[in-house]
Amino acid sequence: LFSWLKDGIDVKNNIDYRQDYINGVASLVIEETFIEDTATYTVRATNAGGVAESSAKLTVKSRSAVSSLLEEEKPRFMKQLTNVQVTEGQTAHLDCVVIGRPEPEVVGCSDIFVDGCFM
Repeated sequence: LFSWLKDGIDVKNNIDYRQDYINGVASLVIEETFIEDTATYTVRATNAGGVAESSAKLTVKSRSAVSSLLEEEKPRFMKQLTNVQVTEGQTAHLDCVVIGRPEPEVVGCSDIFVDGCFM
């Protein structure tokens, strides 16, 4: 069982917040953020063995400075790749979240490792 809290108060599924649990990943999605969404969010996992929690601060900045939105920003990882272990035949998911301005392009890679990329 998973539950989400915003500054210690239960978050319910509604037009503003959507809770998902897909392929072992618990997510709280805020489709359109506002300054009022700035808070500490906590996910709480509960089972017969007990309770575990993880928290993170979400900061929503004002978009009043349009010029700052146009500045270039080097790519940075908001979520790093993590080690994955699967049994042969299972699907493996390697996920990361990267932001930057302009938005970084996705480059497909396969078979041969060349210049930091499998070709």
